[in-house]
Amino acid sequence: MTFYLKSLWYFDKPKKQNVMPVLIVLGVPKKLQSLKFINALEQRVYGIEELDLKNDDDVSIIFLGEASNDVIIFVEGLFNKPERTEEVRNRLADRIAQCAKSYVKEAHRIECFIHPFDPKLGFASICKAQK
Repeated sequence: MTFYLKSLWYFDKPKKQNVMPVLIVLGVPKKLQSLKFINALEQRVYGIEELDLKNDDDVSIIFLGEASNDVIIFVEGLFNKPERTEEVRNRLADRIAQCAKSYVKEAHRIECFIHPFDPKLGFASICKAQK
């Protein structure tokens, strides 16, 4: 099993407390799990103004599982906000799926699921810099 979490590289920076979605990417061959791919995914997310995500601390990306014919991407922890409408979430899913297709060309299917999250249901964030 492969586990890669880019945000650990930046863990000593304080994070804003309500903006950090996590992209969980399944089925990508290890040889394609590159920093270039991660940066491209981040740029697809940052490119949607309504999300109000701007820097490296605002998105985490995790690759899990073995290579597969299907690439499945879950976007977790995207806080519910009025400006994050159905249209915005669908645009985000499409941008992420298109990005993945450009890197994992041999994939039979690529799917992206956006799971909005209400922080009132329970949420905590502890950064290394916090005591």
